[in-house]
Amino acid sequence: MTEYMLKQPGHVGDSIRIPGEVFEIKKLKHSIQFKDKDEKFKYIVVGKDELLTTKSLKERFTKGTYKSETPKRITKTLLIIFLYELSKYVTTEILIKLETNDVVDTFPTDYEISKWR
Repeated sequence: MTEYMLKQPGHVGDSIRIPGEVFEIKKLKHSIQFKDKDEKFKYIVVGKDELLTTKSLKERFTKGTYKSETPKRITKTLLIIFLYELSKYVTTEILIKLETNDVVDTFPTDYEISKWR
């Protein structure tokens, strides 16, 4: 069995389905041909009991399922923002720890202010 996705809205089985829905389609071991039709049905939609020809399968379905790129892109963007903010925070914390023991240079008290005038 292989998963196929519906291309256009239409009937699958006895109900109308929308594009993007996924169906399991099985290839028959022996094709079915009715006396009044020249078509050979080689596929069946599992659970819907609809027979398909190779031509109708290619027109109505695409193999596989749709995979959206949006969640992957959003996750990547959020990860980049998170790492940027984390590096900012870690950098400031490191700078604060390194500067805690610094001696503050003060104006030398050996000289009086009057000497500077």
